Amino acid sequence: MKNKNNKSKQNQTLNRSNIYMYGYTNSYSSDCKSNISSINCTGPTGATGPTGPTGSTGPIGNIGDIGPTGQAGPMGATGPTGIIGTIGSIGNTGITGNTGATGPTGMAGSIGIGITGITGPTGDIGPTGITGVIGSTGATGPIGSTGMTGSTGPIGVTGPTGNVGSTGATGPIGVTGITGNVGPTGPTGPTGVNGVAGNIGPTGATGPIGVTGATGNIGPTGATGPIGATGVTGSTGSVGPTGATGIEMVFGYGANNQAVSIPISVGTPANVSFPDAQNLSAVTISSPDFQVFTVPSSGRYYISYNVFLTVGLAMTSQLIQNGVTPISGSQRSGLIATKFNANLIVSLNANDTIILQLSGINATASLQGGTGATLTIIKLN
Repeated sequence: MKNKNNKSKQNQTLNRSNIYMYGYTNSYSSDCKSNISSINCTGPTGATGPTGPTGSTGPIGNIGDIGPTGQAGPMGATGPTGIIGTIGSIGNTGITGNTGATGPTGMAGSIGIGITGITGPTGDIGPTGITGVIGSTGATGPIGSTGMTGSTGPIGVTGPTGNVGSTGATGPIGVTGITGNVGPTGPTGPTGVNGVAGNIGPTGATGPIGVTGATGNIGPTGATGPIGATGVTGSTGSVGPTGATGIEMVFGYGANNQAVSIPISVGTPANVSFPDAQNLSAVTISSPDFQVFTVPSSGRYYISYNVFLTVGLAMTSQLIQNGVTPISGSQRSGLIATKFNANLIVSLNANDTIILQLSGINATASLQGGTGATLTIIKLN
């Protein structure tokens, strides 16, 4: 009996401590005073008084047997939350008493809204409870659909060759095969002994004349006979008609192959001479300077010239008619070059002269050796 009273006081202390920790204010009826160990014992709710200052929490006692749960009463109005007192140290856990039978659960009262107090420190983890009984195995589920066939695995290693079996019984004789082809003729046997010569038979009839043979090759030519006597000279024939007048060949060519240097100055042109490789027909060239070509007759002439230098110059080259008139289309100038040339067709009168001049710069034109300059004049008509 003394032990039960101690448990009841401990339960009251525990219940009140729990109420303060969670911010709830519960009332219980006078009917439950004698059964204060029941955590959920609920009576009619009285008027809520002002909450007094929270006292310090006492040590937690041993938990008593759980009584039957009463019906939950209506929740009273929530009073102002008092100041949370300091939480006392947790006492040693007492010996666990026997668990009483669980009473029926009362109806839950309405939850009052209170200001949540500061969460106290987490207590030590209690000992693990006894493992419950394993439940019975559930019914086997339906068989799942068949999965996709996996890919064929690699061919395994060939096993060792088995022992040779015993010889089977001889089978029946097969059907006779088709006759094979005749084999090749055997070698000729040795010649027999000559028989006795028979009597000579009668002479046969004469055969037909054979085909004429091909003609033989022609024999070599015989030696040339002696020259015959000269015949009588024939009479002179009549004079033939006069032929058409032939085309007049008029041309002139000259070159300078001597690698000479020709001084040039602005305002004083220099004439090129052509003393080498001359080829003239009716066209003449002056002597001894070999600079002036003269045409013999009027007509259209093709004229071409070339100048090859060892060092490039920005000079001017041109053909001059009758010593004063530049021939249109023959001038070459403006760019530094080692080759100057022109090809043109012009109309000239009888005894017109042609010279090739270099001008436009204060320098020396050095002609290449071999072929330094050429001038060609050809009458077209």
